[in-house]
Amino acid sequence: MARSRTWWPWAVGAVGVVVLVTVVALVVGAGAQAAATSLSVVISAVAGLLSWSWHRSRPAAPATRAELDQAAEALAAMVRRQWTEEAAAQGLLDPHPLAVRWRSGQSEAGDHVRMVGRTLSGRSDDIPAFAAAFRALPRRRLVIVGEPGAGKTALAILLVRELLRDPEPGEPVPVLLDLASWNPRREPLAPWMARRIHEDYPALRDHETYGRDAARKLVAEGRVLPVLDGLDEIPADLRPEALASVNHAIALHDPLVLTSRRAEYHRLVEEADVITAAAVVVAQPVEAADVVDYLRSAVPPRHIPAWQPVLDDLAGRPRGAVAQALSVPLNVWLARTVYGSPGTDPAELTRWNDAETIRHHLLDALVPAVFTAPPAATDRSVPDVRRTAAARWHPDDARTALAFLADHVRRQRTDGIAWWDLHRALRPDPAGPLSGPAAGAMIGLGAGCMAGDYFHWALPPFTRVLCFLAVTLATAVGAGVVIRLAHVGGDPGAPGGRTVPGEGGTSPARSCAGSGSHSPSSCRWLRGWERSSSTGRRRWNARTRTSR
Repeated sequence: MARSRTWWPWAVGAVGVVVLVTVVALVVGAGAQAAATSLSVVISAVAGLLSWSWHRSRPAAPATRAELDQAAEALAAMVRRQWTEEAAAQGLLDPHPLAVRWRSGQSEAGDHVRMVGRTLSGRSDDIPAFAAAFRALPRRRLVIVGEPGAGKTALAILLVRELLRDPEPGEPVPVLLDLASWNPRREPLAPWMARRIHEDYPALRDHETYGRDAARKLVAEGRVLPVLDGLDEIPADLRPEALASVNHAIALHDPLVLTSRRAEYHRLVEEADVITAAAVVVAQPVEAADVVDYLRSAVPPRHIPAWQPVLDDLAGRPRGAVAQALSVPLNVWLARTVYGSPGTDPAELTRWNDAETIRHHLLDALVPAVFTAPPAATDRSVPDVRRTAAARWHPDDARTALAFLADHVRRQRTDGIAWWDLHRALRPDPAGPLSGPAAGAMIGLGAGCMAGDYFHWALPPFTRVLCFLAVTLATAVGAGVVIRLAHVGGDPGAPGGRTVPGEGGTSPARSCAGSGSHSPSSCRWLRGWERSSSTGRRRWNARTRTSR
């Protein structure tokens, strides 16, 4: 492989130079002016080809220790900036955050305590203490489990930020990666991590500064602490292999943080194994008193009177419907978002006697609340993302688009939306299969005419005709293939290439039902909005990771 890197760029450059020189020889007969113009173009092209060939053929020198140190510092800075912005967008950096308690789940789904060293518990509103307890673990391995919407990913984000805020000397860089795209049968954990870091943090590709393969070397040398989000997002039949691969990887490099839904992780532990020597924490339902305390701080003072019936209900009926519904952090966020604007009536929540009904109401109200007129910029109770969303989308258009995406996820039987595959979900273009050949023929004909006219002085008539035909055919085939590759095709499982949500398909809320937890591109935004009607789901640009 190293040898091919040496000769093939020079071969490409040599072929390019030969072609350009041939073109110059053909145009010399057109006159001095055409020859001079062509020669200047050729000189520039040859210089570019030679420069590219030299750059691509350089041997892949291993990164030095100093370069790896620089790469680790750069990675830490990028991760810290990324998840600080994400935490702010989710409202996780409020001065008085919601208190989510995490108890030890060692006896339920963990390894022997003597293997772990100690148990772990904590609160999400005291992340410095939680991070200190994590650092006190001998092997620094942690599994975070909880019900849907319990705040698993939120805790992982806050833990990553805290570990990066004041890192210890030689401490690995925590990097949060979503497991939805990992197939353990095709790729071991370490190469997958290196590839994801290489893709997600392109600044590390600066070979001049960090050396070649900086991401791979950082992972190989144990300078990355993997924070793996969503073990339950991996297909069920792959989870045992994924767990085995994780255990194999951490046998070489100790630290690990893993998140998963509770039921799926318990089932996996019963069928396979545990994460070796890892502490396990389980999310507890949010207590009504903590919700009251949080809302009194998060809601602006002028809106407290509107929230007073809800606060009174929580205080007076700590096991009532409202308290049960708001015991899930995601629902607290939903309530704050839905009733964050002036003129809304949070007291509506007290009119239902069933927690599930309240949840459905909040989910149904989320899209209209997010995509309505922008709130006042001084209203701190409303996330900034609402102003951006309202400026781009009308509520009805947003509902239609989100319903389509949710139905696409259901038909694809996957957790995620890959943007490069979205064209498969659209209706075929009216021209159908002939669109590629027809457009290619037109482009080829134009190219052939231009070539025949340009070289009429240098070629005899018969050769000119052959040149015209060759250029036309080659261009037509090439253009036709490119157009057909980009052709918008229909989904074979849906009539006409698509299923209109609500017409023979399922509701967008049910599209992700039963699938894994979250993925970086879709169901993480869609799953929280489960509803038996055809209401849409809101893609929060990875901001409803709080649903974990």
